Amino acid sequence: MRKISVVLMTGLLFAACQASPANTTAPANSDPVEVVTDYLQALVHGDCAMARALMTEDALAFQEPFCDQPRLIGYSQLIRQPSAGNAPEVDFAMLVTIQGGGTIAPNGDHRLFVQLLVQPGGTWRVNAVDVQP
Repeated sequence: MRKISVVLMTGLLFAACQASPANTTAPANSDPVEVVTDYLQALVHGDCAMARALMTEDALAFQEPFCDQPRLIGYSQLIRQPSAGNAPEVDFAMLVTIQGGGTIAPNGDHRLFVQLLVQPGGTWRVNAVDVQP
C-alpha cells in the first residue's frame, strides 16, 4: 500500500511540475518567430511581465502590451512581412481577437502588426505593435 502511495504522489508531483508555465524570456539565440510567438502567448495568458520582458525599452516608453485593457485573447498564424528599413528588423502580421478594447480596438478580430529589432547583444525584441480594424 505504501509503495502505491509513493508512486501516486510522485506521479502527482510530476504532473504539477509539467503544468507549471515557464516564466523565462526567449534565450539570446532565439529566432524572431520564437520571440514573437512567446510574446503573443504571454499576452494571451495575461503574463504582462513576460510580454514586457520581450519588448525593447523604446517600445515600453510608448505603449503597454495588450494584457489588461484591451486584452489579446487569441491570434492566427504569423505571416512574415517584408522589412521596411535598414535596421535588422523582422515584421509580422496576424489576425488577433481582442476583448475590452473600447473605441480604440472594439471587441472582435483585428489585424496586428509586430516589429522585432535585433538588440546590441543579439537578442530579438518587440519594438512596435500596431492594431488595425
